[in-house]
Amino acid sequence: MTKSSEYVRYLIGLVIMLVYIVVGVIILSIGEPNPYLTIVRFGALYGYISMFFATILSNYIRDVRKIFNRPFLKIHHYFAAIGMVSITIHPVVFSIYAASLLVFVPDFSSWYAFWSLAGRPALYLAYTAVLVSLLRTKLPKYWRYFHGSMYVVLTFAFVHGFLIGANFTNPFIVVLFLIMLVLAYFTAISRFVRKRKGTN
Repeated sequence: MTKSSEYVRYLIGLVIMLVYIVVGVIILSIGEPNPYLTIVRFGALYGYISMFFATILSNYIRDVRKIFNRPFLKIHHYFAAIGMVSITIHPVVFSIYAASLLVFVPDFSSWYAFWSLAGRPALYLAYTAVLVSLLRTKLPKYWRYFHGSMYVVLTFAFVHGFLIGANFTNPFIVVLFLIMLVLAYFTAISRFVRKRKGTN
């Protein structure tokens, strides 16, 4: 590994850690007295952050292998695992707090209801994407399309948080997560353009 790659690796690692730390500090600074809701908030935001990193790294497979000197899938699955566990904890703990299983049921009663609770269908889309990726050897032509639905998951989750998320009352959280959503789409488009030009 070259010194430049090692420097980039540490820089990326530092940025990733800072994102988790800063967001964690913001959650704790809210001073939520109920431990259930604190866990719910950590699950939502850490889940989003982890799914974002898992998604964005997919657009730089060769760079990830070169910089981290490890198989891409190992790093990708690390973030994906944290993300899936976190976004599962989010509704499970909230359902316990609310004593209701309705938190798992998408709401199609109105346009606002659907988007404000868009985290519900996003959860099922995320699980579908992961399941199909595990079956990629049996679905070589189609698994990438399902896996690409993670961009929809990120979009649904952001709108859900923006409309009713308690954490999104903090302007910094709104801006940070909007930047992540934009970066996810930007890197995907950039990768598509590189492929079209035959440079990837």
